[in-house]
Amino acid sequence: MRNYLFLIPYLILVFIFQSELNAQSDFILYNQTYNPHKTSVNPAFLPKEEFYLGLPLISNSYANFSNNSFTYRDLIKKKTGTDSIYFDFDGFVQGLSKTNYITASLQTDLINFGWREGRWYVNGNITEKVSLQTQFNKQLMEVAVYGNGPQIGQTVDLGNLFVTATHYREYGLGLSRDVNCHLRLGATAKYLYGMENLDVSKSLIKLSTAPVTFDLSGTADILIHTSGLNNFDQDSIKRGSYLFGRKNRGYSLDLGAEYKFNDRYSLFASILDIGRIRWTYQPENYYTTVPKFSFTGLPLNQFLSTNTDTISNSVQHYLDSLGNIFKLKTQNESYVSHLPTRYYLGGHYTFTDRGAFQFLLYGTSYKSKLYPSVSLGFSKRFNDVLEFSVNGSYHNKTFLNVGAGFTLNLGLTQFTIITDNLVGLMGQYTSRGTNLRAGITLVTGYDAKRPNYCDTD
Repeated sequence: MRNYLFLIPYLILVFIFQSELNAQSDFILYNQTYNPHKTSVNPAFLPKEEFYLGLPLISNSYANFSNNSFTYRDLIKKKTGTDSIYFDFDGFVQGLSKTNYITASLQTDLINFGWREGRWYVNGNITEKVSLQTQFNKQLMEVAVYGNGPQIGQTVDLGNLFVTATHYREYGLGLSRDVNCHLRLGATAKYLYGMENLDVSKSLIKLSTAPVTFDLSGTADILIHTSGLNNFDQDSIKRGSYLFGRKNRGYSLDLGAEYKFNDRYSLFASILDIGRIRWTYQPENYYTTVPKFSFTGLPLNQFLSTNTDTISNSVQHYLDSLGNIFKLKTQNESYVSHLPTRYYLGGHYTFTDRGAFQFLLYGTSYKSKLYPSVSLGFSKRFNDVLEFSVNGSYHNKTFLNVGAGFTLNLGLTQFTIITDNLVGLMGQYTSRGTNLRAGITLVTGYDAKRPNYCDTD
């Protein structure tokens, strides 16, 4: 583990540019009224269906990738008039934000269901989730690309590199209810079963370069947690102990509310994934605190030597010196990782019985930093058969986010395809991210007349 610590920034880049995952925003889903899976983003939502049942793996699958700073083409470009490509490291680094956030996830429902009980609606789900979040400072990439030469005589704060990769299963049970003619509330309680986790929770490194000798000095404070990664192989996932026997338990809570002022205007809000997981299965903790370190580096005359043994010995000595400075200690103690909490706040303006505009504010928090977005959407229903939605969003610090999606009801079967960024699906090389949600769900009673409780109140 200690030998690969300095590869983490590069591994992040490899993951970003090689990944074909297509940011969990769900703007389109939030605007739909006939999609029962909207309960996953607003627990106060009451589906139109009397009953729905999601089939394993195909009812509600979701994939996303998102970052707030760059695209594939910011780094890899074509030479004018040729098919040759080159790496534009300078343009890539200069385009980064001061703090950069990357997220990717895959999730699929093993089962989901819901039914109406008078004013109440009950829903549940078992969902497999894999997620990655990372946050890094621009200066970290500047040092990785340019080296320490431009910072001679200065102290460079590489910032706190965070990486969280998690695989867990979610067991959820939700309730929503019409409290009165105007107010609707809902909540979903979740039990979380953790399988694997990597959490780089601290990596504070400062570097100083001497102006004459170019010697490096600085401080380091590093803390890395892992669980379930020791002796992990393909055979291990086939065992029953892997699926149910790991004692990594967690809990989370989703809260939602909707307020209807009149037949045209309504306000809604939700907070999702307020929770954490405690990792107790094969925990490994790697840490080191170096109040001050220094090393002279590799002598240039040895590096330029024609004797390969001299070069090899010098490089090995250099790596050994780095390894001794950042030598990681190991212990085996349980630890806690927190879920990235998501926030929604918005409103609907219903201008016809089957058409509505939506305004939505969205934010996700990771390691005490909030990343906001805003979206404007439109939704149109055609009888009880088809609901089509479009939107435009300022997301990942760009307006280049146009989403679309539909929910199609054909008898007992409902089909859904949704994305918040069509540009990302069709031109992933020039987009900062996109997502895709699709599924087939069995439904009944979506065209039944609903009781109006205000008549009896």
